[in-house]
Amino acid sequence: MTSTVAFQAKIDAWGKLGSELNRGAYGIVYNVPRSGLVCKIQYTQDEKKRTQAQRELAYLCFLNQSQVPHVPQQIDSLHERRRSISWQTNEGVDLYTRYVRPQQPPSLDVMRLIARQLFETLYCSPFLHLDIKPGNCAIRNCAVSLLDWGFAKLLNDKGQVKEHSCCYTRPYRPPEVVLEQIPLTKAADIWALACTLYELLAGKPLFPYYDSPTDTNRTKDQKDLQQFLDQYYSLVDPFDYDAIPKEFRKPIQLLQKSCPDQKSHAPFQQLTKRITEAIHKSLQAFPNNSNQAEDFHDLLQKMLQFNPAKRITAEQALNHPFFTKGRRDVLFSLGVHPQCTHLFLRVEDAAQRVLHDISLYRLTPCYHLPRQRKPYLFTLYDPWLQTTITKRPICIQWPIDIVIEGKGLVDNPVIKYCNKRSP
Repeated sequence: MTSTVAFQAKIDAWGKLGSELNRGAYGIVYNVPRSGLVCKIQYTQDEKKRTQAQRELAYLCFLNQSQVPHVPQQIDSLHERRRSISWQTNEGVDLYTRYVRPQQPPSLDVMRLIARQLFETLYCSPFLHLDIKPGNCAIRNCAVSLLDWGFAKLLNDKGQVKEHSCCYTRPYRPPEVVLEQIPLTKAADIWALACTLYELLAGKPLFPYYDSPTDTNRTKDQKDLQQFLDQYYSLVDPFDYDAIPKEFRKPIQLLQKSCPDQKSHAPFQQLTKRITEAIHKSLQAFPNNSNQAEDFHDLLQKMLQFNPAKRITAEQALNHPFFTKGRRDVLFSLGVHPQCTHLFLRVEDAAQRVLHDISLYRLTPCYHLPRQRKPYLFTLYDPWLQTTITKRPICIQWPIDIVIEGKGLVDNPVIKYCNKRSP
């Protein structure tokens, strides 16, 4: 890898590149041990890749400035002739490496944590992500982030995207994408997120795509339509046309005539069976989560509605019983002095387990903690100087507001709090 003068200056500022963390079709992600960041190098030999890399960096800046939660924070960037380089916060390991590859499903408690943060991102984001999958979601301690915004498109005033060329990896493509129905809405991301959550539990895709090397008689589009037929007959009763949007009915009828043998596929019950088996796999490892199984099953089915207009929205999902019923969490919100946004706030429980590692640069409306009688330890620290500024134990039994503010000088911040309501 050749080094330019500008790139070498950035290396001197942030630290030498360490081990390779991930490699994709468009570039490589390296660890930067000295600063705790990651360096993403995207190779842009052609105009399409160059445009995509520049768009992703611009979108990340917009998301950071808009304080959209659970996305990487872009620290620095550099554009060269044949590559685009950015330094971002290290969001941890991707969900595919953490759960799918080792076949170790998370508990439903952890699944609730993951799903809630991703729903918050979809709810706050003005973009359609268009590439949600386990490999593009990362987890670090209890913080989950949605990565890789290179395919994202800005929603118009009606919440729609009218132009899209390439989007979603095949096992996560919603029916409206396979049928080339536009415009798309956030319902397309909801479908892909449902497939992602299922895969974390089952260890395999809900709708796997097999590209047989011997099947050379059909084009890629015909193979995509064949995969769609498998999805269609798993989700919708072939005789229940009320569940099918009107614009979908004609292409479906044509597909049925061209592939009549597909009628032997099991209809809607097949989906219910797959979800039940995936949840059962998680319950075998974590039997204490059995009381959440029914609610999670219901949430997935509402996310996998064939008709995008009938799919549950991100806002509705955040109010679903899977997140609200029997909640044992306590909540706190954060207020930060403008000149303290370079700091981090770490929250630990009584067993010194890290529950949150929060960048004060990007905040969510509220944070959840498992209820405990002993106080939580809040630590304010500077990751760049690797120094601890202050620690404060706080006992939280009811929702509270926590404020990070300066005491006299801004370089001597303190942690204050006030209860939103008393017991």
